[in-house]
Amino acid sequence: MITFSIKFLLAFSLHTKEKNKKIKPNSESNKKRPKTEIADPPNIFRLEKNDLYVHIEYQLYKLKPFQIDVLCWRNVVKIYSPENTKIFKTITRGNLVFAPICVEHTLKELSIEELLGLKDSVIEFKFFYEKSKLGNAARNNKTNVIFINESDIERHDVFIEVFDEEIKMVNVLKLTSSIRNIEVGQAKSAIELLKRNDELNYEENFAEKMYEIINYLSGVDKDIYFKDVVQTSIQKSATKAKQEKNLKNTFVLPMQGEIFFTDVDAIFHLEPLKGCLKHVFLMPSVENLLTRYQKIFLNPIIIKLNSSTIFPDEVLKNTGFTHIFCKYSIPSIAESRTIEKPLERTMRFMDSHIFPTYNLPKIKFLEFLETKRLLVEIYGILRYQGGNLNSKLFGQKSDDLKLSSIHFYGTRSCLYSDPSKKFCEVLLAYCSFNLSSLLQNIWDFKGKEQLHAADRYEMYQSGTPRDFAACKPSDISCNFWSFHDISMPTINMAHVTLNPQPKCYLKEYVLIENNSVLDLEAYLLSPQSAALVLHQIPNIFKRMLLITYDREFARQWCFNIVKHNEQFFYKDMKNNYDILTGFVIDNGSTFVFYIEGDSVGYILNLCRNFEGLKNGKVFFNSDQAYEDRLYPICNKWMGFYFINMKVPLQQIINKPKLYVKGNVPILCQKALIKLNLLFLSNTMKVMLQDDLFPNLEELISLDMEYGVPFSWQPFLGSINSSGI
Repeated sequence: MITFSIKFLLAFSLHTKEKNKKIKPNSESNKKRPKTEIADPPNIFRLEKNDLYVHIEYQLYKLKPFQIDVLCWRNVVKIYSPENTKIFKTITRGNLVFAPICVEHTLKELSIEELLGLKDSVIEFKFFYEKSKLGNAARNNKTNVIFINESDIERHDVFIEVFDEEIKMVNVLKLTSSIRNIEVGQAKSAIELLKRNDELNYEENFAEKMYEIINYLSGVDKDIYFKDVVQTSIQKSATKAKQEKNLKNTFVLPMQGEIFFTDVDAIFHLEPLKGCLKHVFLMPSVENLLTRYQKIFLNPIIIKLNSSTIFPDEVLKNTGFTHIFCKYSIPSIAESRTIEKPLERTMRFMDSHIFPTYNLPKIKFLEFLETKRLLVEIYGILRYQGGNLNSKLFGQKSDDLKLSSIHFYGTRSCLYSDPSKKFCEVLLAYCSFNLSSLLQNIWDFKGKEQLHAADRYEMYQSGTPRDFAACKPSDISCNFWSFHDISMPTINMAHVTLNPQPKCYLKEYVLIENNSVLDLEAYLLSPQSAALVLHQIPNIFKRMLLITYDREFARQWCFNIVKHNEQFFYKDMKNNYDILTGFVIDNGSTFVFYIEGDSVGYILNLCRNFEGLKNGKVFFNSDQAYEDRLYPICNKWMGFYFINMKVPLQQIINKPKLYVKGNVPILCQKALIKLNLLFLSNTMKVMLQDDLFPNLEELISLDMEYGVPFSWQPFLGSINSSGI
């Protein structure tokens, strides 16, 4: 059984009640008042006329609409539901009276379609101030005396369930001494009669979070972080008067149904502009929402962006930035954008989403967790600011281009701009997270990562930053009869332009000095072992990296690889999984092999030859497999690119002039930087996550800049004799 719990904490203002109350000193009630009054027992509350009330309506997905009527006094709140009634002792702090509500909805198991519908739904909690909205029981309420158990008299500042005498006693008793003799056991038996329907529920610990909220508003407890209310479009009323009336007597708190999947302790806070309610707190929760089968079938991943701490907001002051938001994407699943937050030192995003992966091939999801990193980008909202318009001789209109030279500040620094709006989105920083631990026995991830400046993207790419997150095969047109089909200007381009680059508002050293980090959590409800998935998928690839000092061993490997690829030369090579692809670099004293091929193909035969390797390193994991190749089958060696370095890579990388933009073609520079970091890595997973394997264009640029013709004469002769 699934149990949805909806908890409200309502804060009524006593100012409204005192303002509406009119005192008449010469009224008849004062004249008829007896000279001596009998004091009530301590377990009796006498109620005054009620002026604080609210009607609540909402509908959970696939459930009937539910309505609640709330009548509140200074000491007591009475809650009406369609089935039963509950009365609680309230808590008063200053001019605010806090009233608790706890509703439970129980239903059977939901289907997969219903769960997805609940995730995408928006639940609206509507609050009405109109007395006509109250039900008959609430409008005709005649309760004026409340009974409290004697054991609860000394309990202060807690919510206690109390009872009215009309329900607890068969006959209406007058205020006599007989009330004091009511046994607690009779009250408990009466409580059991009310539990025929569990929609309105009461437990001793159901209000623990509410006490923290009350202390927070009173300035006693620590800060509490609230979820953002869903922004929905306002429906236009038929007339303006009707719209104003609806806004005056009604307000809505929308909530995403996705909250039941992602947050177990979410709190929504809303402050109505009008009416007797000053604060509304909503705390939803659920138990047993997903069965074990549904967790395995949907296999959802939950991403939570919590906060960005020690953000250098003082650097962005007086620059036009007003708000910050984050973006992240999971390949082939979804892309998410957080709600905009005001620019502050610490920004609480409190953004959480669930992404089902049942439509995604299992190998693709495994490959993302093993070989990719979750990239999170931080953007700033830059408002267009015009300078002070000084008086000019011919005019000062902003659209008068011939007479004025007025321009808006910061327009050239925008990555994405909307001409119809007076703002643009600027990339400020980014960070990445390694989520591979989700595949281990620990199925959750919590971490903080250092933020980096946006200009560091240029180290990896010349296009948009979003492309760095994906490691895809090069989309190059294949020509098996020529050396390559890539235009020379593209390979030799140094990407030196005279136009100024977009301004970088946050420098790398500023983010590091401030220790600016981003806090993220990730959960995988049903991770699956790669060994249980990969054996079910045909046509997958293995990847291997070999670095050796043995020249004869490297010569033999090259001969075996080329000889293996020869037999597929006249066949359908583009769709052939048996061909080996990759690259070989002759670095003088060392030889670098990157090989990828069919997981059950010839690459396994190469692994058996490691016994003859004297000096070298091998990076290979038999438990990992991949859906695609990194290198296409489209060059002279049918997928393998051979580079014979004129100067060893170590000498080239140590030259400071290499890192000056314009001295080396940009693609060649990227290849050198990636290879340098690749040699410093310890595992294949790190190499793939950091995208350290140069693509084909970068390898060609490196060969053209620092390569020389092939030098292994015996090996070259065997290749030429084969007719390649």
